[in-house]
Amino acid sequence: MGGVCSLTKGGGVNEYGKTDEMAITLAQSLGQNIGIFSDKKRILNGECKCDDRWSGCIMDDVGFYLPKRFSNCNVEEYHNFLNSGGGACLFNKPLKLLDPPECGNGLVEPGEECDCGSPAECEREGEKCCQKCTLTQGSKCSDGLCCNNCQVQVTMHCHNTHTHAYMHAYTC
Repeated sequence: MGGVCSLTKGGGVNEYGKTDEMAITLAQSLGQNIGIFSDKKRILNGECKCDDRWSGCIMDDVGFYLPKRFSNCNVEEYHNFLNSGGGACLFNKPLKLLDPPECGNGLVEPGEECDCGSPAECEREGEKCCQKCTLTQGSKCSDGLCCNNCQVQVTMHCHNTHTHAYMHAYTC
């Protein structure tokens, strides 16, 4: 299995580009760290099923645009990983941050209402909603799938409903 809960192995992801593109990279990296790899050959020969022929599946390069699902083989590999006890550390919640909160790092931390990142990132993407880690007047949010023009969209579906127990449906 992969090394996500190993004391001697590790992995990391750097944010880049848009949120949806970064989410795919993060999902692929986490998948690889728990032992889920591309099953492109198994999909093409019919051994595995990827329900979204247009977007493809997250661990494979057979789609055309931003996959949102795992193949049935990848889901089975994930279940095997959890059932073998490999994911025990995934349920450990850190008690504190290793570094003190820092405005401008792109993470909303204690004492901050928002954090649009570096000055260049804020100027490009979030300045009208967030300034110096404080929401601008009238703003309810500054970033995320449920935030549109500094307001929370309560009726928009942020994630497709999925029936597997480990995935949840989110609505804003």
